[in-house]
Amino acid sequence: LYLSTLYGKAGTGKTFILLQAAYQLASKDRSTSCVLLTYNLALVSDIRRLVHFLFPENIDEDKILITTLHKFFIRMMDVYEIPTQSICGNAFDGEYKKKLRELHDYVDAMDDNDAKELKNSLGCDYVLVDEAQDWDPLERNILVKVYGAERLIVADGGQQFIRSNKHLDWGGKE
Repeated sequence: LYLSTLYGKAGTGKTFILLQAAYQLASKDRSTSCVLLTYNLALVSDIRRLVHFLFPENIDEDKILITTLHKFFIRMMDVYEIPTQSICGNAFDGEYKKKLRELHDYVDAMDDNDAKELKNSLGCDYVLVDEAQDWDPLERNILVKVYGAERLIVADGGQQFIRSNKHLDWGGKE
């Protein structure tokens, strides 16, 4: 398995390099699409603004999707008809984690054809992960199972923790 990982402290340009990779993957002469996942809406807006200034006319907008990891995983849950209405408000974190475990169980039981079908239904060929250092191991495992490590590019900020206080190793399975 081959996983592309960018390591660096805050401000070293990891997100910028992810965007350059997305551009290379999704440029008009290729039929590849990708999704860039990050953890909150403010970052989604900042990254979209960067895309607008970096690649104003050279890319089809539907070739690079920029969204939150939660929205992306909830979309996967919807494919398997896992009810997601309870993932809201004060109960968001707990309910999201509970539904994520359920999704993980579905995905973990899939064969390669099922994983390919799920990937195709999501409409992206590559996943680029921003701020990968403190993702949940279940999220990592799901992405690796559905996309394969060779279709993931992750930016790891080391000790820049936002969602947890434990560094996630993207090279292993927990």
